[in-house]
Amino acid sequence: MEDKNKTEELRIKLYEAIEKYGRESPKALKISQELDKLIVKDMKKKLNKQQCNYKKNKCL
Repeated sequence: MEDKNKTEELRIKLYEAIEKYGRESPKALKISQELDKLIVKDMKKKLNKQQCNYKKNKCL
């Protein structure tokens, strides 16, 4: 839940930074990198959860 809130906050900050400083600005790029890390982390959690569920169902 915290990751989703943080992801949304970073998305908003990214849009604001792009509007204010431009797409290629260091500030926008830094926020974009942080957002990418959170998204990848969330995707890995979901994948791990799916794999665990698959293994449990297969064993039944």
